[in-house]
Amino acid sequence: MDLPEDRVNLLPLTYLKSIADLRIGILTIRDKWKHWMGTDPTVLTSTYLQSKYQRPEGPGLLVNSTVMPTAQLVAAIGNLSPGQQLKQDDLFIAGYVNDPSEADQLGSGKTLIYDHPIRQVCFSWDVFRLNPGE
Repeated sequence: MDLPEDRVNLLPLTYLKSIADLRIGILTIRDKWKHWMGTDPTVLTSTYLQSKYQRPEGPGLLVNSTVMPTAQLVAAIGNLSPGQQLKQDDLFIAGYVNDPSEADQLGSGKTLIYDHPIRQVCFSWDVFRLNPGE
């Protein structure tokens, strides 16, 4: 899930693609989540880009596209129930929704706090800063 403020911070890299399609190391962020979660993630992005991606349908997880997966993070996300979200301070990490159209209502459910370190792409130079570790 591309958050609008993250897309702006990552311009010009995200003019023509989702944050999830940025390559960090040998894989894109989306490929990393596919590897860790065992399923092909769908992308929820800006309206003008959404036609490039299959529109998510039905219940499922929305994960912040700027966050890199780790074993601890994947386990925490896997424990989310419908209506719950995972955050670290003010950072939305993931949420479980019954319908992707409910994405704007994520803050209304129960919030679980994630207190382990995360690796996140916040600015364009983070693509290069995080590259060696991925």
